[in-house]
Amino acid sequence: MTASSAAPMEGRFPGYALPRGTYIAQEVRRIRFSRTVGLWTAGIVVVAAALVGVSLMVTEKIPRYMCPPECGNPRWVSP
Repeated sequence: MTASSAAPMEGRFPGYALPRGTYIAQEVRRIRFSRTVGLWTAGIVVVAAALVGVSLMVTEKIPRYMCPPECGNPRWVSP
């Protein structure tokens, strides 16, 4: 047995496709649920902001008519 065999029996697995012996498997680190949701939310917000920006840049602006007060309404139909 190896020097690490002095550890308690929990978490030990017999060697498979390795030299004969008993090995201790390292614990798998898990990502927190809140971190995963936060990353997804941040990604969705960035994509939505980019789409809104592209939409605003592509859309043509509505012309503003600036007439003097005595002009009345702008002409929509030519006489």
